[in-house]
Amino acid sequence: MVTYVPSAVPLRFKRLANGSWNPGAVGFPGGGRWIEPLGIDGLRVVDPLTLDVQLDRPDLQLVKVFASPIAHIVPVDEAKRLGAAFGTRPVGTGPFALHEWRRGHRIVFKPNPHSFQKDRVHADRIEVLVNVDVVTQMMMMERGELEIQTDISSLDLLRLQRDSRRILQVQTVPGSGPNFVVMNCELPPFTNRTVRQAMNHSVNKLAIVQALSRRAVPARGPLPMNVTGYNPDLPEYAYDPQKARALLAEAGFPNGFDTVLWVGRTIPVCMKIALMVQQNFADIGVRVELKEVDYSTLVDAVQRRRNVPMSVDFWGASFDDPKDTLDTLLNGENITDVGCMNTAFYSNQDVQALFRQASAERDSNQRIRLYQDIETRIVNDAPLIFICHQNNDHILQPWLRGYKLRPFWPSARLENVWLER
Repeated sequence: MVTYVPSAVPLRFKRLANGSWNPGAVGFPGGGRWIEPLGIDGLRVVDPLTLDVQLDRPDLQLVKVFASPIAHIVPVDEAKRLGAAFGTRPVGTGPFALHEWRRGHRIVFKPNPHSFQKDRVHADRIEVLVNVDVVTQMMMMERGELEIQTDISSLDLLRLQRDSRRILQVQTVPGSGPNFVVMNCELPPFTNRTVRQAMNHSVNKLAIVQALSRRAVPARGPLPMNVTGYNPDLPEYAYDPQKARALLAEAGFPNGFDTVLWVGRTIPVCMKIALMVQQNFADIGVRVELKEVDYSTLVDAVQRRRNVPMSVDFWGASFDDPKDTLDTLLNGENITDVGCMNTAFYSNQDVQALFRQASAERDSNQRIRLYQDIETRIVNDAPLIFICHQNNDHILQPWLRGYKLRPFWPSARLENVWLER
């Protein structure tokens, strides 16, 4: 038996687990919504094995998009027939098929006999256990009842790293998960760039990283460390409360202001960041009320226009391309009234022109330079407080072979995994 515990959602495999499906890299509990199928100009089914895609401009990201889970092709007839229920009765070409789903308890997958990958499957069953706390997961790992655990307490990780006799193995991808505080650029006082810059200077990032048991590195911008185009030389908002107070006074807030910071109560890292930045803000006269909500409630609220002044959130890139992060989170052309991924509702016409230019650029080197220019301008506009890039840590049993962490979602693929004991 092989068992697997991804972030927040434990998994159990029997025999050998491999295949392309991996919920362990998600880390986004709740917040999903059904989107009705739409006709899209430029897509044409040529035959059962061929899809013709016509673009109105070049886009070098497209190949990576189609190779990622977000662009998996599903049967349109089934999607239309089942509607919203398609999410609980999915059909695909992957190595495993959904066999059972008991909400709040477990999800069971079995080999898909119709998959083009069926010859690569060695597992006869994958069982996803839901709502297993971190302490129980660690006990199961140490009893040999799980093979992989990705939701790990800092104390357990430190204990394992210091134990020279340890059996359990640790894999880490540094700096793959940006954490940030979002400021809504459509709600005062965050309509004022000087205020946003002051808020960035008020935060002690090194202290936050230390509080996170050094399982992160301080951030200068939104782009994850592992993405091509990451710029370690971005302008830095150094921790400087005196400068922050001076900027607030310059912006017309010499006595600070009152605001509300939303945070997902079920996300420990975000809660720790919220508590620490609340104190940092108090030091410059900004009085912050914490509004703790379920993560699904948070996602719905922050994606509604002119609704949430500040929030703590995180991000995981789907593939190695700067457009995935920057365009999704910070392109003003993507602003919508509801369901908006640009939760800062940040809009800068010059930056949007650069987004259009970068998206159509065919020279890969010039394209990267354009996205670096975009990120530099975003950092100067400061729609986010750039906190840290969090490490991704997994614990493995010694008899599990071929498992390799990736800095992108999904963070581990299981095609090459086998058991050796």
